[in-house]
Amino acid sequence: MAIQIFKVGLKDHSVLDPVLKRAREDLSSTLALVKPIVEDVKNRGDSALREYTQKFDEVIPPKSFVLEISKLNPKIDPKLKTALVKAAKNIRNFHKIQIPENKEIIIHGNKLGILHTPIESVSVYAPGGKALYPSTILMGVIPAKLAGVKNIQIVTPPRKGTLPDGLIAAAKIAGADRIVMAGGAQGIAAVSYGTESIPSSEFVVGPGNKFVTAAKVYLSGQGVIGIDSPAGPSEVLIIADDSADPMWVAADLLSQAEHGEDSVAILCTNSLSLAQKVKEEVEKALIERPKRGEMKRKSIEDHGKIFVFSNLEECFVFSNLFAPEHLEIQTKNFKKDLKK
Repeated sequence: MAIQIFKVGLKDHSVLDPVLKRAREDLSSTLALVKPIVEDVKNRGDSALREYTQKFDEVIPPKSFVLEISKLNPKIDPKLKTALVKAAKNIRNFHKIQIPENKEIIIHGNKLGILHTPIESVSVYAPGGKALYPSTILMGVIPAKLAGVKNIQIVTPPRKGTLPDGLIAAAKIAGADRIVMAGGAQGIAAVSYGTESIPSSEFVVGPGNKFVTAAKVYLSGQGVIGIDSPAGPSEVLIIADDSADPMWVAADLLSQAEHGEDSVAILCTNSLSLAQKVKEEVEKALIERPKRGEMKRKSIEDHGKIFVFSNLEECFVFSNLFAPEHLEIQTKNFKKDLKK
């Protein structure tokens, strides 16, 4: 049984409270492991980075950690390239509306204003692990490029001493300057302090495992870098009524589940019929598309939920209490529902 259906109300605390009180990762023990690695890379640079790359990534360290993207010519399937270019265009168009305007005002003869200036450099971390996510690169690099950041580099673990062409293509399409082949806490330390061969960055963003997160938190606390919000298990909560397409809802739940075995995927609906159809579509997809199937199934079984409330209002109340990382509203009156 891949995903369970629960008929609930807001007072069903025995079912809802464990979800609302989802575990937050305690980084204290991880920080204790990360600090010596970070300080070693700070002090010994490339030499320490080579040792940790061989130890943790279990690969022979590359001759050069840095790849200049302008010199690379990745060979990828034309369909993948088309998808990456289309995704990049969509991301670019969306983030254009976030660019702040410089403003001026005159008060009592004094000209006052707000001037937005971009940071000089940023590193975008792209995880290794069980899957490859070119989208992480697109979504990390493109906003920085639009903001006017002059120096953008990808930091990512080497895979068998090299990198997949799909990842390189995403970096090239997004407009990054270089790729640093180093992962984990050691990679974060390298791009934060800089080494003999790796330029330092003012900001480091992007998701990673607990060691990456701990390194970012530690270095941010030391005032070395700025960071984004620390990443936890990925989450999606979908609010849908009977106007939603069950196959689309199931696909969106599973696309989140494939991020990792601890990913959270929740559907809140007022339609038992939709809930049952989504459950069937999830099972069908797990069978028909087995790629990373074990990971998706474990995620869905352990952290996937379908909650059937008596009305949509309760769905929105629960969603606001849960405050998911990603929220989708697939309802007939979605524009009106956005304000709830």
